[in-house]
Amino acid sequence: ACDLINNSTGYLAKYLDVNDFSMGILDIINLSTEEKAAMSVKCRQAALATSSYQAFERQIYKVYSNVPKTL
Repeated sequence: ACDLINNSTGYLAKYLDVNDFSMGILDIINLSTEEKAAMSVKCRQAALATSSYQAFERQIYKVYSNVPKTL
């Protein structure tokens, strides 16, 4: 999941760093309405790219296409 969280989809705090975590929360709270809307769109795009039926189908196809044909 770490590869899904970046500055356009959220904030990933440093492991066990409470100060970094609180700064990330404040950064998101202080976004403008437009920035929050843009983040929402990016989050939805990331979710659809990784968790939709189409994404699942692509993953299954990728796995099965790598299975040797002579089983």
